[in-house]
Amino acid sequence: MKTMFSIVIPALNEERYLPGLLSDLAEQTFKEFEVIVVDGRSDDMTVSEAKKFVGKLSKLTILSSKKRNVSVQRNMGGKMANSEWIVFMDADDRLQPDFMKILSDVIGKNKSVGIFTCWMDSDSSLRTDKALALMMNVLLEAARIINYKWAPGAMIGIREEGFDMIGGFDPNKDYGEDGHFVREAFRIGFNFFIFKEPKYRFSQRRFRKNGNLKQILIHAKLIAKSMIDIPIDGETEYPKGGSVFENVEIKDEVYKKLFKKFGEVVADPKLFKRLKKRIGNRIFKSNN
Repeated sequence: MKTMFSIVIPALNEERYLPGLLSDLAEQTFKEFEVIVVDGRSDDMTVSEAKKFVGKLSKLTILSSKKRNVSVQRNMGGKMANSEWIVFMDADDRLQPDFMKILSDVIGKNKSVGIFTCWMDSDSSLRTDKALALMMNVLLEAARIINYKWAPGAMIGIREEGFDMIGGFDPNKDYGEDGHFVREAFRIGFNFFIFKEPKYRFSQRRFRKNGNLKQILIHAKLIAKSMIDIPIDGETEYPKGGSVFENVEIKDEVYKKLFKKFGEVVADPKLFKRLKKRIGNRIFKSNN
């Protein structure tokens, strides 16, 4: 019998963080979901930590992927899912106890939704971290308005039939596989929604490791290259497995193309009005 949600969590060396998310899921007030953890042959105790939740989570499956690739791992979990909705999360996400309840309610109120993401909250009380989370939400909305739909892989939900029709995430993409997945779903007719509630806590540990500004610039460069179809070297520009970015060359022309794209929203009064309506005028007081 199908449940409402299958939560798929790819993991690689996440022994410190995965237990937090699994604890949050075990404490959800809404229980109509299964959890599928797909480990990428971790070198630490990730699998052992996940096994501690057998019994705490009524429907928990732990899989092992022969390949360390986030798309391969997500796809393995998605193919095992037995639900109406598949929700992909990162192992270091954190959730409030009513997250799944609110999510089920908003989906029930929006019958036409086919694929979605949610706004994020900061994982700390630092002003810089809060500002970064807010900026990410603004970028989500701005991209939607200029018809460049994307969502962070940390939170993407899709109808099961949508996942099957697309065939999953593209394992050959070194960066932007999450946005590509969203756009493919939209292309074949699945409506994309961005829910302001419920929010999830997005881990900003890598931003703090490198420094927020450096990390933002790195991601801006990669997003820009993805948008204008410039190849990305996964080995040097976007290393997998939780490692941080190092020795990344940043070129001004890439940023100019990115800011030109998002600048369309601010420059066009109609687009900017739509963005303010979605985000809230208080964020743009300095522009009034």
